[in-house]
Amino acid sequence: MSVIARNVLIVGCHPSPESRCTRLLRYIEAELNTAGVAVIVDDLAALNFDPVLSHEGLQDYYRGAIPADMASLVRHLQWASDLVFVLPLWMFDMPAMLKGYFEKVFRPQVAFEFRENVLVPLLYNVRRMTVVVTHGRSAAETTATGDASREFFAKSLPSLLPRLETNARFDLYGLDAPDTGAHEKVVDDLRRHLAGGA
Repeated sequence: MSVIARNVLIVGCHPSPESRCTRLLRYIEAELNTAGVAVIVDDLAALNFDPVLSHEGLQDYYRGAIPADMASLVRHLQWASDLVFVLPLWMFDMPAMLKGYFEKVFRPQVAFEFRENVLVPLLYNVRRMTVVVTHGRSAAETTATGDASREFFAKSLPSLLPRLETNARFDLYGLDAPDTGAHEKVVDDLRRHLAGGA
């Protein structure tokens, strides 16, 4: 049985390098590097990624063209066997920078194409996805007010990943009033998940 090499793309979007989100991203990167896994990090905030789709950018999008400022992000996406997204939940959803990433990088002729008006996914390279989300509110408060990112990562995005085998999610709740023990357990579960290659 052949073993598929793991090429892990980590995408983060928190503007503060001191945030729990960014520290988690660096922790994941370090764990994977220690395991000898090939890793690329696209820290959108550090890259000054512009999430706004301009008129000119929209024309490129419709033509299936890849603008120069998107080329490396597209290459990284097409290289990856594993996708890891690390994000905070803001205003009941993912931050605008990450939303813009999906709108601009998961583009026609990269993530999908239309054949006779039917959307056909193209990212056959991706086998595993891991989503790590930090929340200021508790799990109960988040459930009561909503979390739009949950359906996006559970249903919408996987529709563009036809060979996805594993889709795991790790939520760290209540960071505004942290319960250190609960957070440590989630991070430990995440560490074991990463080590298992799932």
